[in-house]
Amino acid sequence: MKISDLKKYKLKSELTICEKQRPVSEIAREMRDRNIGAIPITENNKLIGIVSERDIVTRLVLEGKDPDLTTASEIMTSDILTATEEDTIDNLISN
Repeated sequence: MKISDLKKYKLKSELTICEKQRPVSEIAREMRDRNIGAIPITENNKLIGIVSERDIVTRLVLEGKDPDLTTASEIMTSDILTATEEDTIDNLISN
């Protein structure tokens, strides 16, 4: 199966992305309001990471950081896997 085969599964809503300098408090509100568990983080329209609920808990809450003063770039997961529409799921899993 190719990534392009996944097009038949439509997104519930538009894709939400945030810039790396956005405060985590705003990202958390966006996640709550859209009922999503993670938001891709970009810089100059390039994907550089993702902020998930787990990132917020482990890298912000448990470390006692202020969500209004902490930015996405400080807590995001930056070791991410990307794919093109022509990639196969089997190839992605094996890498």
